[in-house]
Amino acid sequence: MFWLDRQGRLERTVAPTNSYNFLQSALRVSPDGTRVALTVDSERASGRTGVAPGGTAGGESDVWIWDMKRNTLTRLSLSGQGRSPVWTPDGTRVCYYNIGDVVCQNTDGSGQAQVVTSIPGVTALKMFSPDGTRLLATHSDGDILMITLGPPAVAAPLFSTRFVETGAAISPDGRWVAYTSNESGRNEVFVQSFPEPGGRTQISTSGGIEPVWSRDGRELFYVNGDAMMVNCLNGQVINGTVFLAAPNDPYATRAVTILGSTGR
Repeated sequence: MFWLDRQGRLERTVAPTNSYNFLQSALRVSPDGTRVALTVDSERASGRTGVAPGGTAGGESDVWIWDMKRNTLTRLSLSGQGRSPVWTPDGTRVCYYNIGDVVCQNTDGSGQAQVVTSIPGVTALKMFSPDGTRLLATHSDGDILMITLGPPAVAAPLFSTRFVETGAAISPDGRWVAYTSNESGRNEVFVQSFPEPGGRTQISTSGGIEPVWSRDGRELFYVNGDAMMVNCLNGQVINGTVFLAAPNDPYATRAVTILGSTGR
């Protein structure tokens, strides 16, 4: 694993050696930046093969917590089918997908794992809204789901189209969602109002996936091939529902080449 800075430099982490899953949805940094929730493919490490229902390509997997200050790795899930972890906004719990269930656990090891809801076909949990009342997930049918937590929890498509939408990321103020859609024939990054649908703005112009907001919500990062794109959102809000470029001041986008990238 590596850290990537704004100049495109890669710095190897000192995480304990293990069989980490490196899909984008397989690891998440905690809100305070001190821990990382990771997916570890345990069967890959043991040399066994096969895919269990709801598991990863490596077979069994579980969620672990890496404490970066202490450099310790602690197992969180025990089912052999835990994957795609996300942190709650207060950093006290991690939720993950487990054989059709959305499960949440306290990160300090106290209490029992709690099944929040059951949703077959989820491909990845993405993130909570800042107030912790909603959780976004991607589904095998190509939709982004918004799970409104209960009880009972209710899941519904954030927006239903005949295209594939992925990579959902909610802005720090909870008013916008960035996502990827292939409606143009290739993946591009868009921003739309949240949680109620409204006007939207296309951010990328030559392809883009996996958008991530800066902590202050004024920049949007996404990947385009071997480059990390940094988009400065010099925008304005119209009627609270439409995100538009500021007049005569279009989005400023720059590409940061990932130094040492092999394209993998």
